[in-house]
Amino acid sequence: MNSKFKVVYVDEDPDARKEFELNFVNKEMCDLVIVHPKFQLDEMVDFIIEEGPEAVVSDFRLKDKEPSVTYDGVDLVKKLKSIKTKLPCFVLTSYEGEAINVALDVNWIHDKEEIHEDENDRPVFSQKVLQQIHVNRGLLDNLLNKQQELFNKLQQSQLTAEEERELVELSNEIELFIFDDKKIPNEIKSYDGLAKLDSLIKLSDQLLKEIDKNIVK
Repeated sequence: MNSKFKVVYVDEDPDARKEFELNFVNKEMCDLVIVHPKFQLDEMVDFIIEEGPEAVVSDFRLKDKEPSVTYDGVDLVKKLKSIKTKLPCFVLTSYEGEAINVALDVNWIHDKEEIHEDENDRPVFSQKVLQQIHVNRGLLDNLLNKQQELFNKLQQSQLTAEEERELVELSNEIELFIFDDKKIPNEIKSYDGLAKLDSLIKLSDQLLKEIDKNIVK
């Protein structure tokens, strides 16, 4: 797992993009991808999926200085959450009330002033982003370790019916951390005892390689 965190920031205002980069702490630990929004929502989502970030931050009013953009930051987060539900997403805005009214979760919304240091010189917002990434990494590692334990046991003996169900449930849970184009193979999700042991082992190796290569670059 790469020790660097990848964070995508989307804003149509070049001055705001510069300000975000300037105020984001621990940049040596991060791969910050700061971009102008694509005009179409699906195009923006495809770009983010290809980047494979561990967190996404977006401005709310993406149309203010770029009328050709057809969506706002909340629309972007809704779409991303429908694809990768465990992806930490944040919407920065000076219009909190307006953004909260259309958001599915008020915790998505953050005042733009949060990107600056507070009265105690603490970089509040960037710490929130990095803390959430740390939490997600811990959750994913725990799931992968449990899954690996079952795969290791499978190489020595047959799984019980309860363990087979747990393997499927773990695969489904891991999928929440993974973008659609890198999902777990259906053969693992539909595991029912798999008469051929080598088939499951090959699939598990494929999954772990894909996660290491694509999920946490």
